[in-house]
Amino acid sequence: MIRISRTLLVILFLCGMLLLPAIGSAQSNVQTQEHLMQIARIALSVQLDNLTATSHADSLDVDPSVYGVAIQDQVVDARGKRAFLMQRGFWYSGYTTNLQFAKMEDEDSGSVTIHAIEHTALQIATDINDPLAPKTYEYELPHNFLFALQKNQWVLVSDETAPFGFATDTDGSSRKETMPADNNVADSVLPGVVNINRSAVVNYAYQYWQNYNTSVYPRSFGGYGQGGDCTNFVSQAMRAGGWSPTGGWDWRSPSEWWYGALTQTYTWVNVNNFYSFMRYTNRGNTVLTFVANFSPVGSFFNPLATGDLLQFDATPTNGSYDHNMIITSKDSRGYIYLTYHTTNTRDRPIWDLIYATPNYSYRGIRIY
Repeated sequence: MIRISRTLLVILFLCGMLLLPAIGSAQSNVQTQEHLMQIARIALSVQLDNLTATSHADSLDVDPSVYGVAIQDQVVDARGKRAFLMQRGFWYSGYTTNLQFAKMEDEDSGSVTIHAIEHTALQIATDINDPLAPKTYEYELPHNFLFALQKNQWVLVSDETAPFGFATDTDGSSRKETMPADNNVADSVLPGVVNINRSAVVNYAYQYWQNYNTSVYPRSFGGYGQGGDCTNFVSQAMRAGGWSPTGGWDWRSPSEWWYGALTQTYTWVNVNNFYSFMRYTNRGNTVLTFVANFSPVGSFFNPLATGDLLQFDATPTNGSYDHNMIITSKDSRGYIYLTYHTTNTRDRPIWDLIYATPNYSYRGIRIY
């Protein structure tokens, strides 16, 4: 990924954007698209500059009224996150980013939405120069930028993002197709898998966090209304680590786990069904729980190792878990880093996740 040239953006903005194209012909649509993407890139840079405390003098040369009101909450949040992380001996020292256009939609007269994907890598720094900490936290994030034409000038009205994907239901299938998790399943009902290859799990997660393994698993579930691809991704990694698929035919059963040519079990794609299968077959167990409103020391995560899982129940919590993540790294102080799908993310620090999910309930799962 290439760092945005803010100077170039400013020159383009000042020299070519005073007479703004209206929506109409194909040529003006292209010009409008390019113009709006340039505003969106500047707005994104301002947010990331505040998170990393890098200079954004060039961005300040652009009239902030074009985007400032729309991102003021994001800027405040970026500054708050930086302060939160630094108090814990951890921060982001720089970044590279790229904003990729997806599509443009006319909402109504004088209003347009730009759909784009952010590709960002944040450089991780720690106060002890931790040799075990990952060098970067990398992610892809969908954005819906809403623009309005005000006094012959395009103004960014809002920047909507979905940190865990634009989805309407829990992972992989609609609620009517999933079965409730049985959290009271007895341990060791069936023989479990022991000594899972943790390196294979982590290597799989790193290899396919961004580039999906479509040759083996052509179906993914990250689009609108599909619920999210996180547990599908976790199941793939568990398979790579040594979990054996079952041989039954009932895709609804909590004792079945497989991905077939035409369909897959609920346990393969849904957080809670996955958990029920894991407990029923003794392939893992919850070893710690917490709510994201405290500051754990690194030793708190000692029961978890790379290759294990972390799941959360989003607020308002209801006992039905919403997201599945793989622990792909631990630093020398014991803090964990998470890799997952929906959205595509590599080595997100636990501190960053705790800040972003206040009062979410978490459970850490030891995989066998």
